[in-house]
Amino acid sequence: MSPHLRRQIRLFLFQWHRRSGVAAALIIVLVTLTGIALNHTGLFRLDRNYPQSEWLLWPYDSALVAPEGLHLGGQWWWADGQQLHRNSEALYPCHQLLGGASTGTEYLLQCDGQWLWLDASEQLLDSLDPGLFGLTMSARLAASPEGFQVYHADQWQQLDLDMYQLVAMADAPASESLELVALPDELSPARNQSISWQRVVLDMHSGRWFGPLGPWIVDLAALVLLFLACSGFWIWYSRRR
Repeated sequence: MSPHLRRQIRLFLFQWHRRSGVAAALIIVLVTLTGIALNHTGLFRLDRNYPQSEWLLWPYDSALVAPEGLHLGGQWWWADGQQLHRNSEALYPCHQLLGGASTGTEYLLQCDGQWLWLDASEQLLDSLDPGLFGLTMSARLAASPEGFQVYHADQWQQLDLDMYQLVAMADAPASESLELVALPDELSPARNQSISWQRVVLDMHSGRWFGPLGPWIVDLAALVLLFLACSGFWIWYSRRR
């Protein structure tokens, strides 16, 4: 190859090397930073925290489910993926609220990892493992002024929380535990309890967060990066010649 042609190729590659680098810089920076974050998911707790910003969650509007809770004792009880809330006040660790009942002076709230037994002032009396009673986390609960009841072995039984045992009942309770319902808007700032930071960062990394064209844009940025590597090597190599 003649020196003149080599200089022309080098000049052409040098011009497009700079232009391509500027054009792909933002995407490459995004892919790099999100890749680092994904490598340290546990450290950053990306899989346990949930973004609430509307501009971050716009691609997931169809997948978001309104937070649900229980209306017990004149108050709303709900979980945001991390803590149990009474109205807007965070109280105790609780990933998901499954159900609950109130005697009027005490509460028994079913979280997916434990049952929380609270007094009238919402102070924690005990954290219970329903497996101690031979029950599942989502067992049907009821309550009366005498205490809590649970449906077990095809019958209702009294839940003795002092002796940790079930006691036979002659009659079924007057009312069962309430169903979870959608929270009022003013009590549900945590509109997202299903899309974790890990999902958002992964979608940004792959380009899916940007819509159908996103993965193609990331692919194009990868090709530009390959071009930068090849053109940079050619510029360096041709100068040495």
